[in-house]
Amino acid sequence: MAILWPILSIYMLLLGVIFVSFYRLMESLAQKNPIWRENGQSFVLSVTRLLERLLDYRNVIQGDENRDKRMSCTVNLLNFYQSEVNRHEMYLRYIYKLHDLHIPADNYAEAGFTLKLHADQLAWSNRTLHSDLRYPTQKEWQRKELLYLKILDYLDKGKQWEAAIPLTKELADFYERRIYDYQKLSGILKRQAQYFEKIISNSQEELRLDPEYYRVGFYGQGFPLFVRVSWG
Repeated sequence: MAILWPILSIYMLLLGVIFVSFYRLMESLAQKNPIWRENGQSFVLSVTRLLERLLDYRNVIQGDENRDKRMSCTVNLLNFYQSEVNRHEMYLRYIYKLHDLHIPADNYAEAGFTLKLHADQLAWSNRTLHSDLRYPTQKEWQRKELLYLKILDYLDKGKQWEAAIPLTKELADFYERRIYDYQKLSGILKRQAQYFEKIISNSQEELRLDPEYYRVGFYGQGFPLFVRVSWG
């Protein structure tokens, strides 16, 4: 990380210089050819929003005290890649960056819900998915199943059994009606029953305190983008 930090800083600086030059070029082209104006302005605004989020991420990339800020910046980036530019591979990359931030903090429920974002992108199909750094070459349903089982482990550790039960029902239906694997069906139904038992249990081990919440909002351009409340 100590080696990557100066490299990343130089990269972001060069990216900013290139963007300024490109912005001026697009302005010039828009003045000469109005057809470029709408698409050019839309592209420039999109790149501007991306750079803002990347710069925020760079500013908090180091230090344990910035862990929560890194989570917020990562959420902003993965939402950007999903909703604004539809870059699936970058969306998945930041899903796993967020997942990897939650695990050392013992945020198991949050890690489970983060992986669910990936699982929601997959179907119960026989389409073959290529291998990557985390998963081997496998059928799409196999990767979705693997993700669901990881999510169930995390939700169990986080005592979010109500959120886990719908996943067990979906797996049970798949095992019973699609692949006819009654051994897996038996196992997932036993797991589902355990979650119901934990919900109604009065034991100290399964005790859950009633959470209390409050919201803090940061309004105005003076605050970093990753905490600033959007008016839109």
